Amino acid sequence: MQEQNSAPCKSIFEGGKKETTREQFTQIWITLINQIEKSREIVVNAC
Repeated sequence: MQEQNSAPCKSIFEGGKKETTREQFTQIWITLINQIEKSREIVVNAC
């Protein structure tokens, strides 16, 4: 099996912390929503 260089998911916890702040949580959601919207644009433009 071939080893992947980059994982599709990454840990949102930095420095070994087990909790994240409200600001970090919000930023992660914003990033996720932006990725979903970009992927939708690609699918719509491909059709």
